[in-house]
Amino acid sequence: NPYCSFVVSNCVPKESCANGLDDDKDGDIDCQDSECTMAPVCQDSCSNVAPLMLPGFEYGNTTGKPDVHSASCSTTSGPEVFFTVTPNFNGDLGLMVNSDTDFSISIRTACGDPTSEIHCNNYKPKGILPETMAFPVTKGTTYFVMLDGVSDQDMGYYDMQLAQTAQEAVCGNLMDDDFDAYLDCDDPTQCKGTASCTPGAKAVGESCN
Repeated sequence: NPYCSFVVSNCVPKESCANGLDDDKDGDIDCQDSECTMAPVCQDSCSNVAPLMLPGFEYGNTTGKPDVHSASCSTTSGPEVFFTVTPNFNGDLGLMVNSDTDFSISIRTACGDPTSEIHCNNYKPKGILPETMAFPVTKGTTYFVMLDGVSDQDMGYYDMQLAQTAQEAVCGNLMDDDFDAYLDCDDPTQCKGTASCTPGAKAVGESCN
């Protein structure tokens, strides 16, 4: 301007390619934006892998993430995110994903190698119940967890819980303790048929245990 000052009122921020925001307000988020086409994080989702703690809880959004890798349990794929987890126990690791988006879950021992996949799960109908799985792990071994949309239209928010599995010993705590997708008295191997899951004989209105 006449005062030798920069006028920034029409300036638009550059698109940051990994923050989940539409920085330049053009309607495209992260890797969807043409500015990010050649960014390393958009070329390969294995270039930006976050570690997870156990037990742990993670939430995020796959919108704008790369669509590079795919899971064996889905014929199509969409935007994906990767995490690493290194258990400090031998046993079964349970994983539960809540989302309105249809996701597949792939467990691998190497991020970019689909032949290293050891477990894959994609059975939950879209928006119905959490996607759950449990798989055996070895103490000190690093596993890669891929959360992948089942199509290029499947992307969005998610929350994910990871923990060492336990028996469905408490049949009234409203938790899927063994991560087998059966809750409390619906669990056919742990709770169904036990005293706490057997209807009583008292009349309606009488005091129950």
